[in-house]
Amino acid sequence: MSVNNYIPKVPACIDCNIEKTLNVIGGKWAFLVLRELFGGKKRFGELQRLISAVSPRALTSTLR
Repeated sequence: MSVNNYIPKVPACIDCNIEKTLNVIGGKWAFLVLRELFGGKKRFGELQRLISAVSPRALTSTLR
């Protein structure tokens, strides 16, 4: 019977470009707002209709 004593090393920190990008963008709604704005300029009301779950206060905060 062979005993396997291999214990994989767990890195302390893994650099992830997606994680870095989301940290820079920040916010719960920022990614969805950016997705809509990639299609061109949008007015506040248009963004609010396109992202129906966002409140006006959260949308204003995200746009600032």
